[in-house]
Amino acid sequence: MTRLKYSLISQQFICPYEAVPFIRKNSKTDKTCSVSLEVFDIDFIQSFLEKFDVSNLYAISILDLTENFSVEDSCLVSKYNLYDKNIVIAKIDSNFFKKITYNSRGEIQKPFFFRTDNFEELNMQEVLNGCLYERELIIGEFRKNIVTVDLLKLLKNKPIKTVLEFYVDRTEASLEELLGLKDYVLDANEDYIAKIEISFDRSTLSN
Repeated sequence: MTRLKYSLISQQFICPYEAVPFIRKNSKTDKTCSVSLEVFDIDFIQSFLEKFDVSNLYAISILDLTENFSVEDSCLVSKYNLYDKNIVIAKIDSNFFKKITYNSRGEIQKPFFFRTDNFEELNMQEVLNGCLYERELIIGEFRKNIVTVDLLKLLKNKPIKTVLEFYVDRTEASLEELLGLKDYVLDANEDYIAKIEISFDRSTLSN
């Protein structure tokens, strides 16, 4: 069957937090979320990232004590030691995304990104204490405790407007299901990157 070549599939919708695709739900809320979901062929990674808005974009990167976060020193905002990890906060600029290629595409899904116009109003120590948690990663017989971010708890900090993540190496079938597409719309011979950006629906902010 001949498959269509899509450079970008974009969807925007409002749904309960429990129905937001991709992300792990570690906590609950009665608020609904505005979701922006984009899936693009990795062949278009450079053109997508060149236009990506980084004006108010920050990242939380969770690193082993011997690791370094691949951003310019001038972009580093602060660093904390929690859960025996280095937690690095960085202001992301366009140079970060210029380094992302097909071979290094995994780097784009390591940080947890968020947008804020008022970073100075955030007490990042308190933010991290509230949103970081440890969980067990199980793949077959492999088990490992990892430290990760509860995106809902991160988003509950008022100065934070949105949270976002990138996902790579998802199968075309799983993406078709998440996007509500017909079978065989995406090409099994292509690689895709998904970006999801979440904010609280404004109509529920007073709840």
